[in-house]
Amino acid sequence: MSILCGKLRNTLTRIMTGEEFGEYQKQAVLMGRHRKINFDIKRFNELVVINNTVEPNFKDAESIRTAGCTTPEQFLYKSLLAGEISELSNRISQLSGFDQNLEQAVDEAKNS
Repeated sequence: MSILCGKLRNTLTRIMTGEEFGEYQKQAVLMGRHRKINFDIKRFNELVVINNTVEPNFKDAESIRTAGCTTPEQFLYKSLLAGEISELSNRISQLSGFDQNLEQAVDEAKNS
């Protein structure tokens, strides 16, 4: 993914399947008060990036330890800025053929 600037320049990603996309959406749906459904876009972006980035491998235990972290999420936020995570998630989604906008993704996740 060398078309990106800064830290993302050396990021290698893989294509995400439709099944994975749907699973990440489900994991990012939270039941609020009065059974109100909320979509946690931050969690969705974390799942997309952590599970579809090959290099750096945010799930690699050795890399997590070396960075002084204990979870993939900590390693992710130590490696990239919040805006970079969002941009990388969007790029992975687009490259995987999911060109829908955020509003469509939220509606789809709420209805699944």
